[in-house]
Amino acid sequence: MISSANLFTLIAVIPGINHLAGVLLLLLAATTAGATSLPGYNIDINQTSVSGISSGGYMAVQFAIAHSEIVTGAGVFAAGPYRCGADGISTALGLCMQGRPDPQKAINETRSAADAGRIAPLENIGRQRIWLFSGYNDGVVKQSVTNSLYAYFKHYVPTGHVHYQNSLGAGHAMITKLYGKECPLTGGAFINDCDYDGAGMLLQHIYGALASPSSDSPGGTIISFDQSAYAHGDGDRIGLAEKGYLYVPESCARGEECRVHIVFHGCRQYAEQVNDLFYRHAGYNSWAENNRIIVLYPQTQATHLSPFNPNGCWDWWGYTGP
Repeated sequence: MISSANLFTLIAVIPGINHLAGVLLLLLAATTAGATSLPGYNIDINQTSVSGISSGGYMAVQFAIAHSEIVTGAGVFAAGPYRCGADGISTALGLCMQGRPDPQKAINETRSAADAGRIAPLENIGRQRIWLFSGYNDGVVKQSVTNSLYAYFKHYVPTGHVHYQNSLGAGHAMITKLYGKECPLTGGAFINDCDYDGAGMLLQHIYGALASPSSDSPGGTIISFDQSAYAHGDGDRIGLAEKGYLYVPESCARGEECRVHIVFHGCRQYAEQVNDLFYRHAGYNSWAENNRIIVLYPQTQATHLSPFNPNGCWDWWGYTGP
């Protein structure tokens, strides 16, 4: 069982990382060794993976690149290249949602961050497995944006390790096989029934052959926990909600060695807004149950002053710092 001290050391040797990403590493550490708010689990830290939609997709990219030494793969719905929104909110809402971000600019930003020691060495990215999704009815984050993300990852990752699904007529949503609104729509909890198992497809691409998913009501446990215990009193400033959620398969609760998959919801998908719909119905838990994968669902909150983040988005334009 890896100790949380190892992750604290990891944070210390990557100077200048985004504060919020550091907090997320602390949350990951809490799943690996006993903590006040979470029990400890037997985790293979080097099999950690991430995914997300929209702002959560951008956060998944940032986390995967910054911490590529532990992230084995990433799944991204409707998002663009690393640090696309670093120039501020206007760029984020324009170019990074409706335009064609320049992959080479993102590649240059990534190299600069690595050279400055702000992120892990770039050679780690080449071993990652990347799964991307963009629906052609998505008017919120257009396919041209995710096309740029595809080009960005192809610079680092072997062709066979990158899969891009862009042929479904989906709206801006988490894509599932059986749950949610009609596939072309956008809105509500942003979960759509497209007769396509997005979570299952990305997990199988990242981890290889997996056991078939369990029933619609998997036998594991959803645990709510105090995220503020890992934010050192700065939860409001970085837009982190008080509570986060963890899906723990029965096998992991018994102490068997497990992996962690971190899922970043999108804007207006945080639990205070959609209750339990995302962390119960996004499609991950049934796959996690039969494949010894703990699913971590960190949560944002809406903030209206400082930072100004009224939709509870993950930070991909710099509201928590550069």
